[in-house]
Amino acid sequence: MTDLPLFHRAYGVGLARLPAPIRDLHASAGERRFEGRATVERGDTLLARATAVLLRFPPAGIDQHLSLRIRCVGRQEEWARQFDGRPMVTHLSAGSTPDSVVERRFPVSAQSRLHPDASGVTQTLIGLRFLGLPVPRALWPRLDVREGSTGDRYTFQMRIEDPWGRLVVAYRGWLEPAGGSAEQ
Repeated sequence: MTDLPLFHRAYGVGLARLPAPIRDLHASAGERRFEGRATVERGDTLLARATAVLLRFPPAGIDQHLSLRIRCVGRQEEWARQFDGRPMVTHLSAGSTPDSVVERRFPVSAQSRLHPDASGVTQTLIGLRFLGLPVPRALWPRLDVREGSTGDRYTFQMRIEDPWGRLVVAYRGWLEPAGGSAEQ
């Protein structure tokens, strides 16, 4: 099982139940490219704006072109996203538990537990670090992440709220292998 791609290892036995678009997107053994569309919302509080600048979240916009390049580097993955040409790169690795992954985007690293089921995957935040130091749980953002599928397309929704329930950033959309029949 150690030769499996990062997310396939984390999904464990739940991998077999997942829709094919999720399994396929996460089956990267080298480099894979995907194209699609996304809608991005950003919060307007001072904390939301500061977080968006610090972490270089994509700007708000409806029906933006989205490209994703997943590149395996050893046992880690680099996810290079572009929302209407604006880059957002994160690095993912195995978490401290078999069913988790850590996503890093300096200066933050977040560990999430993956919950696969027959219709997709939900992520639960189980650890957060800022500049390498643990963040007290009371200061953790609220995270709502879901992977799914519609037909042959991988779908996603991600929403981050501050600890008081105010929007920081949210994005949702779909992806399919680059060169597929994406409707523009």
